[in-house]
Amino acid sequence: MTIDDLGNLGDAISGLVAVVLGIVALLGSRSAWADWRARQQAEKELAEEQTKELRLNRERTMRGWMPGGTQVYGVQLVTEPAELSQALDELKDGRPSDYVLLRVSESEAGNVNRAYSLRQMVMSQGYVAQAPSTAEYEALQRGRELTSGK
Repeated sequence: MTIDDLGNLGDAISGLVAVVLGIVALLGSRSAWADWRARQQAEKELAEEQTKELRLNRERTMRGWMPGGTQVYGVQLVTEPAELSQALDELKDGRPSDYVLLRVSESEAGNVNRAYSLRQMVMSQGYVAQAPSTAEYEALQRGRELTSGK
């Protein structure tokens, strides 16, 4: 074996190493590209899910269980004497007012639990009609689509 042969062997080895490194780089870049595409797809799906969630939350609090059906009103209890007096004055005048006075009719015959439970619902949820959860509203929409043939 001569020095020229060793030089040729070295060239062959370095050429082989370059090819192997090129293949590794190509495979690595494909993997990186696939990872990037997967991340982009996951972010897109998350954004779509968040958009859907926002839409359902808006609809369920604006419309209640069904469009044109149960209305959902955001409310607060009035307990301060000054505000109660203001509400009374506004209601006596018959002018438009932010106040409504209610009596729970099922509370007759000593059953005051219905009025109490309404006050508790207003205090805890801030709504007169209990708005469905997002999952309940979504299930109702799906059911409507199935029964209407859409």
